[in-house]
Amino acid sequence: MFKQDKIKELQLLKENYRGEMVMVIGGLVLAAGSLSIWYLLYKSGQINYTVFIKYTFITLIIGATGFLDDIAGSRDARGLRGHFSSLLEGKITTGLIKLIVITLTALVIVFKVDSFSLQEKLINSGIIILMGNFLNLLDLRPGRSIKFFLIVSFLFFYRADNWLYFFPYYLPLLPYLIYELEGRVMLGDAGANLLGFVLGYNLVNSIPGLVTRYIVFLSLFFLTLLSEKYSYTFIIENNRILKWLDNLGR
Repeated sequence: MFKQDKIKELQLLKENYRGEMVMVIGGLVLAAGSLSIWYLLYKSGQINYTVFIKYTFITLIIGATGFLDDIAGSRDARGLRGHFSSLLEGKITTGLIKLIVITLTALVIVFKVDSFSLQEKLINSGIIILMGNFLNLLDLRPGRSIKFFLIVSFLFFYRADNWLYFFPYYLPLLPYLIYELEGRVMLGDAGANLLGFVLGYNLVNSIPGLVTRYIVFLSLFFLTLLSEKYSYTFIIENNRILKWLDNLGR
């Protein structure tokens, strides 16, 4: 009983799409697991100090900000429109704080790369920010954001210098996914935003050519606008292939 009361006190229990109360611990599992693996990779000499610090910073700051939204966020303000409407009313939501932190983190990470032009830096930052938001928007059904992350990241596994940057997130995700698909736990903003940020960052470092990155940016921008008017769940439910993928494993 004490444990149950403590969990409720910490706001770790949230209502899922079925109206059931489940623990929002996916982000904590993902962050803690990936940080441990990053440390082991660094100590074993698989990655250098710069890579270790960069991904540790990303995991900590994005995970922590998302977790704040998980435990203190309000369901009254949804989507970008909802958060900015609250701001106009003089209310600063945790969702808006999270958006600001994600934006600043993306800018800091991208603008430290001297090899990118200013135009590339702006587009790359936009991709990272929008991808983080997109996976959060997808996270309305068990496993949906994780499946998207796994499918897209697997497409870049052929690059020998790229797979290692996904590896620390795969290891905690794969066993955790079983529990999420059963509806026993939730990924939450901490996990979805972190996966989206990591996916976006690795993509901008992998996609050759500015034109291709523009296409990715515009696609994510369109999907973000689409979410303000239409439900992703409705779209997925009315597409046979997307519905099959969405239900896979549940």
